[in-house]
Amino acid sequence: MNRFAAWLPFGLALALAGTAVSGAESNRFHLAGGGEMSYVDRGAGEPALVLIHCGNCRKEIWSETIEAFAGERRVVALDLVGHGASSARTVGASVPALGEDVAALVRELGIGRAILVGNSLGGPVA
Repeated sequence: MNRFAAWLPFGLALALAGTAVSGAESNRFHLAGGGEMSYVDRGAGEPALVLIHCGNCRKEIWSETIEAFAGERRVVALDLVGHGASSARTVGASVPALGEDVAALVRELGIGRAILVGNSLGGPVA
């Protein structure tokens, strides 16, 4: 996020941030329970950082965190189903179900060791 956006109300700053996360292209993961999860995957090395946003947010809140850590380790930021660029879930969206989605993405990406970082809603999901 640029310096101008830093003083704006949080929601407006997110709107101005656009859909790209730190210049990284978003990927799509098809969930077994229906729907798709959008995520970015940068850097290399384990343990990987897996960044889980708060409610009514999206992966773009982690842009500066991704930039700070992607040079020294793998960083994955995702949009929970029903948020950001992810589609809505076709089967229930409880906190445990969201946690299972994150676990499925970690398995799909072949991450052996991960540090889950959750903000607000992202904490119980982790």
